[in-house]
Amino acid sequence: MMVSDDGEVKTVRQGKTLRNLLLVLTAVSLAAAGAFYFLWNRARGENDALQRKVAAYQQRLSSLGVDQEELSTLLAIYRPTTRSTVDASAEQPRVEAEAPPVQSKETPAPPPQDDVSAEPDAAPVDVVENGDIHDGAAPLVSPVGIEDFETAIGELSGALTIEFKVTNIDPDLEKAEGHAIVVLRPEGGSGGGLALPPVTLVGGRPTGSEEGQAFSISNFKRVRFTAGAETQPDRFRIATVFIFGEGGELWMEEDFPIRPETSQ
Repeated sequence: MMVSDDGEVKTVRQGKTLRNLLLVLTAVSLAAAGAFYFLWNRARGENDALQRKVAAYQQRLSSLGVDQEELSTLLAIYRPTTRSTVDASAEQPRVEAEAPPVQSKETPAPPPQDDVSAEPDAAPVDVVENGDIHDGAAPLVSPVGIEDFETAIGELSGALTIEFKVTNIDPDLEKAEGHAIVVLRPEGGSGGGLALPPVTLVGGRPTGSEEGQAFSISNFKRVRFTAGAETQPDRFRIATVFIFGEGGELWMEEDFPIRPETSQ
């Protein structure tokens, strides 16, 4: 309400409108401030979560670096002894034995004796492994083995089926990877033969570069080979199993007799 110069009282209606406008502006300001606070708090939480993830990844990377160092150390400790190291250690006692003994002046020295082990023409010792003779070769050390070898001839198909398990026998090897090849031979036959799966043989043996039946095992895998009736499988008496590593190195070679049972 307002009083004019002549003393008349007048009512001003705009005051209520201004008051309502001020209340609306205050409410909008408070809502905007609340929204901005909510968005800021949310961005802050996401930033903290990202920082924790980065710290966790950095910790994992540092732990991986430590594991690689420990793995290198273990490989250096358990590295297999090379053939030259074994030969040098084997020759060391013989060199010490050849040292001439100290003789007194009163006792005459015995006549020198020929050292048979030092003869240059001595033939190398043959190493027998899995029934095969390897001239001067180190014995095979295979991380896998063969179990449950079975053969059967189908009564209707006439095909020869060979089955066996390839097992991981190395406790330090988490997974063994390689491939298997079977060569069928008649009784008394050392050369030639039928390869399963069909691969080219060199001197009656696979070289390891062929593609056999692959396996990748932590425990074991059962493999099967089949020779059709057209190959006349009844003439074979020996099955030679070749196991090669992933790089083509020969892990094992073993002969098994073929004594098939008739199956449906």
